Amino acid sequence: MTGIVQNAFTVAPGTVQAGVKRVRAYSQGELVVDAVAPLLVWEHPYFPQYFFLESDLEAELRPKGHGPRSKVLGPSELFDVVLGTRVVSQAASRFPDAPVDAMRAAVTLSWSAFDTWLEEDEVVHTHPRSPYVRIDARSSGRER
Repeated sequence: MTGIVQNAFTVAPGTVQAGVKRVRAYSQGELVVDAVAPLLVWEHPYFPQYFFLESDLEAELRPKGHGPRSKVLGPSELFDVVLGTRVVSQAASRFPDAPVDAMRAAVTLSWSAFDTWLEEDEVVHTHPRSPYVRIDARSSGRER
C-alpha cells in the first residue's frame, strides 16, 4: 500500500539560484521586464520569487522609501515602476542587505501589480514554480 505524501519537497528560505527560463512581465500591454535568466529566490520554503537585474527592466524605477523587513532577506526598499506616463505604485522591491551578494542589486516585482507574466512563451497565472517540485515543459520560440 502506498501512502500519501504529507510533506512536499521544500527549499530552505534564503536559497538563491540562477533561473533558466526567459521571464517577461507586461502591464497593459507594455513590456516591463524581459530576463533570460532571472534569479530564483526563496523567501519561504514553498515557491521562489523572481529577482531581476535593472538591465532586464524596460521600465524606470523611482525610489519610494523603506518597505517591510523580511525575516530572511532583511530590510527592503520600495520603488514605483514608471512606464511612460503611467506609474505602478510600489510594485518593485530591493533588499540591499540581502545575505547573497548577487541579489543585493536585483529587484523583485509584485506579481499582482502586472497583468501578464510569461515563462518562455506561455502565460503563468499564479507565481513562479519551484524547479524542485514539478517539471514543466514550456513552449519557446528561442533557439538554444
